[in-house]
Amino acid sequence: MTDETIKEVKGSSDLRKLARTIEGIVGKSCAKIAFGYGGELHLHFGAKLPYENPKLSGGTKGEWRLNTCGTGWVLFTPHGCVASTSANETCLQSEFRVLGNAKVVDFEISIPNNIITVEFENNCLLRIIPTPKDDKFDLPYWDLFMPNHMVVSFGPGSRWSYRRSDVFAE
Repeated sequence: MTDETIKEVKGSSDLRKLARTIEGIVGKSCAKIAFGYGGELHLHFGAKLPYENPKLSGGTKGEWRLNTCGTGWVLFTPHGCVASTSANETCLQSEFRVLGNAKVVDFEISIPNNIITVEFENNCLLRIIPTPKDDKFDLPYWDLFMPNHMVVSFGPGSRWSYRRSDVFAE
């Protein structure tokens, strides 16, 4: 089902619908870790697929991709934590190696604070933590790209959408 309307999580039934939409990421292993502009985090999960764009020929992406969109995050590991406010990308890459091939065991969204927690089998937790400041840009806090060209976008607030990622909105 593709429902391109923007929805809002107002209660437990809305939260369950969103959870069912994204539950397929549970059990997938972290295949790739990358960072974008401004410390945006890009985690790839599941099978490694070739990029469709010829300019990216030879590269691979995960069948599932979780991207933050300017929203802060913290990775908790058994050895400490690292946050999006850590400026050194080389250090971040090193810290995130702990997630290499680790499977997702839980993906939880907390309402009303809109924090997501991704729990990994190796006792690591990733939290994406929106603040009121993030809302002023009217961008999602995170996107989850899924197989079959689908994407869930969440934020600002408790708004979310489920739509095709290969079709541009008018």
